Amino acid sequence: MTRIKIAALDDNPTHLQMVEQALVGDAINWSVPVEFKGFSSGEALLRELKEMDYDCVVLDRAVPDMSGDVILNWLRQYRPNRTGVVMLTSSDAQRDVVESLKAGADEYLTKPFFPAELLVRVKKLVERIKVQQEIQKNILHDIASDAVDSTHHLHDAIFNDFDLTVNHCEQLVKLTEREYQLAKFFFNNVGLNVSRKAILDAIWFQDNLESTRSLTTHIHNIRIKLDLTIENGWILRPVYGFGYRLDRLSGE
Repeated sequence: MTRIKIAALDDNPTHLQMVEQALVGDAINWSVPVEFKGFSSGEALLRELKEMDYDCVVLDRAVPDMSGDVILNWLRQYRPNRTGVVMLTSSDAQRDVVESLKAGADEYLTKPFFPAELLVRVKKLVERIKVQQEIQKNILHDIASDAVDSTHHLHDAIFNDFDLTVNHCEQLVKLTEREYQLAKFFFNNVGLNVSRKAILDAIWFQDNLESTRSLTTHIHNIRIKLDLTIENGWILRPVYGFGYRLDRLSGE
């Protein structure tokens, strides 16, 4: 079962107890188990954060050994998308509020605080972070799936539509988009005479003098980049008055 972890920093034991009571008191209902841990020392909290991930940290700005601002800066540098931060301080000066929010705090409350308000803010903050993490996880999963689905094995080459690379002759080659499409076209038609018009219609979507010149240049480029040479068992050559042909000289 998912567990929510909350830490709080305050050098005043009474205030720290009030935060704990507001968030995990006997009458407080969370949808999942909640683990709360209080710290009176900023240094001790920082050591803990370097070892453990927390969903939310409630920080007092005025802790003598290491202020909440220092902890906030560290969290935003090393845990930017994993930990929500609520600043809890006796100062309600607009400048202090703005500075904390600009530094990356998600919420700002002044003492004395209403326990119910702190609870609502922390709950919404944790829920928002969980949703963001799930979205990010799904995006990364989709990217990875797309990368796998985009791989094509054509003869002894591996084409990757995702990053426009071709693994050929034991080398991973990065091509331009047009070079990639042209190379893939030839590898899909190995041993066949393909007309210049068919190539231009498929890759350039037009057949004119400028695209014909570009085709000649691109064929030269992929021949060099992919080592389509007789020594490597390949030959990419023109078919007089018609187009081009890619042949594999060695066996599969």
